[in-house]
Amino acid sequence: MIGNKLKNHNPTTYYLNTCLFPTFSDHLLNDHVLYSFTKNQNTTPMKTWIKVIGTLVIVGLIALFVVYKFFYNKPHPDFENQKADFSVVASDLFQSYKDDNITAVERFNGKLLEVTGVLTKIDTPDDLTVAVFEFDEGMFGPEGVRITMLPEYAQPLINLGIGKEITIKGFCTGYNETDVILEKGSIVN
Repeated sequence: MIGNKLKNHNPTTYYLNTCLFPTFSDHLLNDHVLYSFTKNQNTTPMKTWIKVIGTLVIVGLIALFVVYKFFYNKPHPDFENQKADFSVVASDLFQSYKDDNITAVERFNGKLLEVTGVLTKIDTPDDLTVAVFEFDEGMFGPEGVRITMLPEYAQPLINLGIGKEITIKGFCTGYNETDVILEKGSIVN
């Protein structure tokens, strides 16, 4: 009976089953258990781990490529040549943030705005040029709309001077409780 069950199986399996586990040898000769021992002999756990790790590395590299290609390497929007989402008077823009900040945030934040008003000040901190439309005197100084200009529009803004009406296009980033802030400003007229 034992010979019939083991004639197609590896002799090493029989030796391990009968010598190492003598008290269970009758139970181990069951075809199912014996098949389990011989089946696992051909595939090692190390090969399985190498396949799993290799697959994870390949999937990770593909994910990194996708993130780099479509998110990190994405071209910057050309604010200068884009059409503005809203045209607004600087005093109305400031007042809308001051009166109802939540509604103004939903309406203007993340949008390209054309702001028209009388330029009251030009700040030049570090290498930046900031066009300022002042409307109110707050606890920490003048409050209004501040637009950080693109570098190629810094000198034309300075040449224009203060006290003149101007329209500047910029990307609205929000309100800091004193000023409405716009970035990437360019002179429209």
